[in-house]
Amino acid sequence: MVRVHLTVRDERGDPSPFRVDVRVAGARTRHAWSIDGCAELEAPPGATLRVSRGFDHDAVDLTVGPDDQRLEAVLVRRFDARKWGWYGGDNHVHVVHDPSTDPSLDIAYGARLARAEGLDTIQLAYQWEPTGAWPAAAELDDRCRRAALPGLAVGWNVETPKSYPGEDHGGEEGDLHCLGHGWTAGLTDISRGPGWFHSGPNYRVLQEVAKQGGVAGVAHPTRSWTHKGNLVSNRNAELPFDMVAGAPYAAIDILNDGPAGFFADERVWYTLLNQGYRIAGTANSDACLDRGNAPGRLRTYVQVRGGFTWGKMVEAIRAGRVVASSGPFVRWSVSGRPPGSEFAADGRVRRAVMRVWSAPQPAERLTAVQLIRCGEVVRAWDLRSLGLRSWSGAFDLRADEFAWYTLRVLSHPTDTPEAPPSVAVGGVIWFLPPGFRRPEPTPARVDLSVADEAGRPVPGAAVAVIDAESEVARIATDADGRVRITAPATACLAVTAAGFAPEERRLFTDCPEIMEACIDIDTAGASLHQPATYDRMRRLLGDLRLRVTLRPMPSA
Repeated sequence: MVRVHLTVRDERGDPSPFRVDVRVAGARTRHAWSIDGCAELEAPPGATLRVSRGFDHDAVDLTVGPDDQRLEAVLVRRFDARKWGWYGGDNHVHVVHDPSTDPSLDIAYGARLARAEGLDTIQLAYQWEPTGAWPAAAELDDRCRRAALPGLAVGWNVETPKSYPGEDHGGEEGDLHCLGHGWTAGLTDISRGPGWFHSGPNYRVLQEVAKQGGVAGVAHPTRSWTHKGNLVSNRNAELPFDMVAGAPYAAIDILNDGPAGFFADERVWYTLLNQGYRIAGTANSDACLDRGNAPGRLRTYVQVRGGFTWGKMVEAIRAGRVVASSGPFVRWSVSGRPPGSEFAADGRVRRAVMRVWSAPQPAERLTAVQLIRCGEVVRAWDLRSLGLRSWSGAFDLRADEFAWYTLRVLSHPTDTPEAPPSVAVGGVIWFLPPGFRRPEPTPARVDLSVADEAGRPVPGAAVAVIDAESEVARIATDADGRVRITAPATACLAVTAAGFAPEERRLFTDCPEIMEACIDIDTAGASLHQPATYDRMRRLLGDLRLRVTLRPMPSA
């Protein structure tokens, strides 16, 4: 091993933050970060030092000589995303995931790593410190302000919604089913505490995030594995219910797991888009800093105007002005308008222009650009023989019926042909026919019967329909103790009658057919990327039956 003093500068000659990977025989053996442009490290003679600064700068390879030495690298900006209003960030990063005793793990530590990784923004999620404390939002805001570094916006969020039908036993006691994990942007009040934000149903949290003016994204929608022969699911099994019921997500991570996971997650996104839902395709790392994971391995670019704010990021995600990337980058527009735009499906020819870049590694080259229409590749540009790191082109689009388009960019390292490609996916541009309407929330239609413990009907029982913690309707049972109710699918029914203790029922958790339909997604009986799964949920909501038994009010 020899000692290396490494100095890194940008093209102007100023010290540059960076990450360095020590690579031996093509494999990474260790890594380090720096935010001040220099680092001391040890490496074996002949090793390669790969110096990088995120996706916006060309990475550089240096060779370690036989003796202690000083090496210098210059990182040149390959494209200036910020000049065009694009900011690259990671919205799903845990400071601490497992119990830890390292006191250096905090929001400021995460900010330093993000700066070295070339991120423009980072949101750091619970746990924010090894103690597992849950500070007030104002305290977290202050920590983030103090942790901010030049060119880096630092924020906090919560991995929420996050819930399971039962206990999260990790597969130790049998199959573990999951209702889904998410991430947020624009969350401002977490005074309800971790128990509330990490329990189900998920739509309660989605409603709260929307009430606060924020957005939620689906994390790793199709992830699962086995433990001791048992299924351990991180799938978002509640997703069909939430979307159909009108508690939608604004984004879905299509890049979060490995290459196989990308294609599975992307297909879920396609299914939602084909139903008309406006939902952005995003990328986040789910990094855990206590495990040595790097933030920004995957990142979402958002396009904002007039400088970055968290509020502008929320609006960009809602509008679909995003790029999901594991390294490459894509800019594209139709008739001069950015992703997220809507055009009339009037058969007119419109000009699309694009500019794409490969991932930043030295041997990376563009291999293909694919135009995707409604989930199918309808045109592809084969770039393998050109050896390019950037490329631009133009083409015509024409649609006379409902359609959406996006661009997928692929690049590949020429020195490791067995490696999977790097991917970027641009935002969606829509073509909508006259009279088109986005999906409306599907209401629940419930036949409710109310009886006492002896099975006798309770006429005149009051049924309050409560949705998002507000009463939206009140109705009474008839002489047979029955009532037909049309209510939001996310509603809770509060039943009261003189002389009886009150009872509450959630349509989601207390109508077995709804929960069973979600569990079917985990047991391969249904699939998040099949439109029939969402149609089934709509049909179930149209014919629910619920029986409530009232018990006498306890005597004083």
